[in-house]
Amino acid sequence: MIVQSVPMVTIFVHGAGRGGAAAWSAQRDAPGFAGAVWLDWREQVTTPGPLAADFVDSQLEAILARAWTSLDVVAHSGGALAALLAAQRSPGRVRSLVLLEPACFALARGRAAVEEHVSAMAPALARAGDPGVDDVEYARRFFAALGAPAPPAETPEHLLALRRLRTVPAPWAVDLDPTVVEQTPTLVITGGWLPLYEETAQALAELSARHEVLTGHGHRPQDHPDANALIRAFQAAP
Repeated sequence: MIVQSVPMVTIFVHGAGRGGAAAWSAQRDAPGFAGAVWLDWREQVTTPGPLAADFVDSQLEAILARAWTSLDVVAHSGGALAALLAAQRSPGRVRSLVLLEPACFALARGRAAVEEHVSAMAPALARAGDPGVDDVEYARRFFAALGAPAPPAETPEHLLALRRLRTVPAPWAVDLDPTVVEQTPTLVITGGWLPLYEETAQALAELSARHEVLTGHGHRPQDHPDANALIRAFQAAP
């Protein structure tokens, strides 16, 4: 009998910011990730008018469309929500998860920094469907709640990105199954800079995920010079 092996592909799932390979500047040219798939929000949101699906749904659909193969999923921030949902929906095809500063707050409720974040962000996210708040004003409120400066609104792509921001759901409201972390080899990488993500990583570690801290790059530990070797070693482990 001839047994056909299932090809393995690494798929990179960006967060609410940059999309495509541009979101993974330290990985896109690394030889260990040749042949990787780079999800890009611009492939889901390209036209004006009402948005058909939320950010997480769009990413989940894009991951599942590739679930004919065996996937090593690498996801950043809000992209970790779709990564975990994909493992829930297609457990036989998601071989491993690497989650960088994951916004999986539903699995970390009750922790101080997580609850503080929910309280700060909920009023801003509640205005996503308010026609009286335009995209620029919504982005200003969104980033003010995060304690960050608003992104630029100068070019057509900037404006498209601001409109897409309205599709980002409340991450703590996404229905995540904690058993997925127990059943799927999961590596969580944080930057050691913000209690919100450290608390979330601790919650995932309590569900059997491995947690590593790469300091010095804030919310983007994937930019750390040791990140690629850490990711590849985890993916290569039996």
